[in-house]
Amino acid sequence: MKLEKVKFISSKKELIFTFLVLLTITSFSILIKYHEFTKLQRFDNITLVATVLGIYIVKDKTYIKFDSNDGYRFSAKKRIKKHIDIGDKVKVKILTSKLTFLGFMKGFFSFAIYKKVFKQSKSKFQNYFISQHKNKDIQEIFSALFFANTMSKELKSKFSALGISHLVAISGFHLSILGGSIFLILFYPYRFFQRIFFPYRNSKIDLFVISSIILFIYMNYVNYPPSLIRAFVMMIVAMFLYLRHIEILSFVSLTFTILFILAFNISLVFSYGFWLSVLGVFYIFL
Repeated sequence: MKLEKVKFISSKKELIFTFLVLLTITSFSILIKYHEFTKLQRFDNITLVATVLGIYIVKDKTYIKFDSNDGYRFSAKKRIKKHIDIGDKVKVKILTSKLTFLGFMKGFFSFAIYKKVFKQSKSKFQNYFISQHKNKDIQEIFSALFFANTMSKELKSKFSALGISHLVAISGFHLSILGGSIFLILFYPYRFFQRIFFPYRNSKIDLFVISSIILFIYMNYVNYPPSLIRAFVMMIVAMFLYLRHIEILSFVSLTFTILFILAFNISLVFSYGFWLSVLGVFYIFL
């Protein structure tokens, strides 16, 4: 007797219910974003502390991409003589009078007045990890691979010329390797204690939950790259479907994962990294 695969959504009622739940979550997500936007609109300008995410040169002009402590992402022209590196924290005043809600969602450009630059040193863990390599380029590569730090423009150009930029962009591939390593490291010690103290537990589910918690902490440490968010949610959804014997590798499950992520963080609609990550999985499925 041939067993049929159980579909993720098998009826119109389930489809309508799923749609309404996601629509409700999306509505609340947009309202929260709009509340954050109105806080920026209270005054014509606002002073905040932001971390430098990237430094770009366009037509001989230097632009800096920031991520503030409040979660705002914006870009500004560099108008300061002091040297700024990626990862530094900058106290900056930005103009918000002409900011639109759509611009706020996408990540806006603003005129900025720089007040102070705090040279940001890497954590002791990062320094220890990177110091294992003496070559500066190798240090940057491993820093990008494991901590999602931005590489220098020169090194980026080399990887782009070779057509392998995707290999050093932290993604689901890295998350799967890390998750698999954690699972294997914990597997035998956990099984030893399980047989003695709690043989009734399902070791695979327990280890998956522990691994997921560690991966979530890691994702928070590297500041939630869009590609990692997509991979992490897909991993949780895949495990959920697997436990219920529902078909995993389907475009329906992929679509649900995308809509679920966007429902909680609608700003990812404007993220190139997120959509490139989604397209990568789409073509693998195809």
